[in-house]
Amino acid sequence: EGVRYAIVHGTDSANCSGPGGGGVSCSDSSGQNVQAAVTQYAQYSFHSAAAMNVTVTYPDSSSAAPSRVEVQINYPYQPFFGLGWPSVTVKAAAAGRIVF
Repeated sequence: EGVRYAIVHGTDSANCSGPGGGGVSCSDSSGQNVQAAVTQYAQYSFHSAAAMNVTVTYPDSSSAAPSRVEVQINYPYQPFFGLGWPSVTVKAAAAGRIVF
């Protein structure tokens, strides 16, 4: 969901997120809006979004098309029925190219 948000909110978007590029600077240069999209969507999974660590990176140092964006999530998962099982860190990552 974070990558989907980021690829349509590049420098050509009215609400651009990321470091900017091509002479355009974004008001959300750190990608906080991308992180917010991830945590908002994650709330539907009935897990604590506050415990999730969301990292947004722009490998090309730009949010202009066709730059790349990567979103990584780390989450300490605790089974619903603990039964003494240890906590497991779940990791997920997605990447895409900015189109707008």
